[in-house]
Amino acid sequence: MFARPPHFNASAAPSWQEPYLAIELPPRSQVEQDRLRQVQDLVQAQRLTTDLTRLADEVRKLLGAGYLVGSGAAHVWLLRESEKERLAIIADHLTTAYPSCPQAWRRLPTRTRPAGDRRRRSG
Repeated sequence: MFARPPHFNASAAPSWQEPYLAIELPPRSQVEQDRLRQVQDLVQAQRLTTDLTRLADEVRKLLGAGYLVGSGAAHVWLLRESEKERLAIIADHLTTAYPSCPQAWRRLPTRTRPAGDRRRRSG
């Protein structure tokens, strides 16, 4: 085992977060689905971060008018402006789990590949 340097402070070390997008309501239109896909792509590109709430401003820009975006300690929530029910949430995969209601978390349909695309699918 290695010895920690005398100046090491474990509480000052960054707390890593791995963001994921959970969609709770189905998209109302193709436009909304496309916007949610852009949010999904943004979230998936993050990998690890020390503050996933920084995504709120970028998400606000992607969704545009008609949506409310806010954040808590370790999550970002998305609402349609005219509704009280949450559209989606960006949460930390490393510390957040919803085992009691997995059926409530929806994902966007997987993208279809054009005919003739022979790349192997992962998973």
